[in-house]
Amino acid sequence: MKRHQTFRRQIALAGCLLGAGAASSCFCNTSRSSQMQSKITRQGAKETMESFYSAVNNRDLERAMEMVDDDATYEDFTFQEPFKGKEGVRELLEDAMELPKGLDFVIDETAGGESWSGDDSVGMTWHVEFDGVPLPNSRGASLYKTRGGKLFYARDIVESPLKLGGAALGIVSFIAPIIRALQRGSLGDLAPALAFATAGAIYWRRGLISCP
Repeated sequence: MKRHQTFRRQIALAGCLLGAGAASSCFCNTSRSSQMQSKITRQGAKETMESFYSAVNNRDLERAMEMVDDDATYEDFTFQEPFKGKEGVRELLEDAMELPKGLDFVIDETAGGESWSGDDSVGMTWHVEFDGVPLPNSRGASLYKTRGGKLFYARDIVESPLKLGGAALGIVSFIAPIIRALQRGSLGDLAPALAFATAGAIYWRRGLISCP
């Protein structure tokens, strides 16, 4: 009788151990699965921004906004002020949604942005096409930073339609002496500075419009 009771207890204990082991295994598998899923759902800035561009080109505003952080800042140098917060970025993208279909932002090259941490940055060069035809003066370069896999900071530098060439240096030569005189706070220095600036501007103007 005692042997039967002992045998039953051993079976019961074995059952408990097996049950605990199965539960532990299930928990571990679930935990590992969750960790793997977490890694899978994280993506680098490159992948995030490629998806972002795709959403913009498809005029899918809500899809694009899913990839924007609540505290995002978007600097587009064609505008005087940056767009701040998720609603600020939405305001910028709403204008893009009004563009005709077929007008697409095409990524040329990327640098970086392949970290899986979710906090990452990527540099991109791009241009705009209409029905597959590149548009003039439509090139640009951008820096994007992500936080938690979402766009946190952006800076767009767009190609200028005005090709100033050497005139840009002429503008700098005109402004620099004036700024220096104002910084010194000396009105006596301002007159020579203006004369020098004017001479510089005339020199650059003649250089630009004179025939070779």
